[in-house]
Amino acid sequence: VPPGGTAAADAQLLHAFFRAAPAWVYLLWPGALWVYFGESGACGAACVSVEAIMEHACCFAILLASCAALWDFMETSFRGGCHGVCGCCANAALFRSDLEDHILPAHEAAHCARVETDAAGCSAAKVAALWAAYLSTAAVYVACTWFGWAGTPALSVLFRLLDTACHASLCALGFATLEHWLRSCGRGAEPPEASPAASPAGAEVGADTGARARLRVGARP
Repeated sequence: VPPGGTAAADAQLLHAFFRAAPAWVYLLWPGALWVYFGESGACGAACVSVEAIMEHACCFAILLASCAALWDFMETSFRGGCHGVCGCCANAALFRSDLEDHILPAHEAAHCARVETDAAGCSAAKVAALWAAYLSTAAVYVACTWFGWAGTPALSVLFRLLDTACHASLCALGFATLEHWLRSCGRGAEPPEASPAASPAGAEVGADTGARARLRVGARP
């Protein structure tokens, strides 16, 4: 095992755990029960309560991501001007960046204006399909939530499935952020590396260099 290999492997395993495990646990319970039973008594009071909490958490994440996206857009327009604004809008319109990307720990405002040139990643058919799915889902959601449309049982199952997928991704995002800050706190607690001048060898090298400099200008060592 190379030096540091074990620590790096442990860090990767910890990262994978915080990324995947909470989302899979949520999908098993209460996600699967919620998709199948809905708000009926068969799901259980705890299942319905957890889903209600996750609905509020999802709304909070959307508000937080919207504020972060607005901040990134303003910073991009201030630093990059019209070119930065166009790049930011193009990335959003072509689904190169999602709303939750703005609250990821490694995200920077410069990422918003960076225009990718991969034709495979933003083909016209893919973008059209994503926009069709996005607009149709939003239209049905507005009709069911705000205009009282009952829909069909199959549609209800589909929306519960989308809700569960959204909540699972929210769990992954939250625990990935927690893992990032825990690692940052761990690195901040480590003692700083000693500078060369602070070590005995560095002091000897510094003294020798200073002595040679004084000899060159005719000073006494």
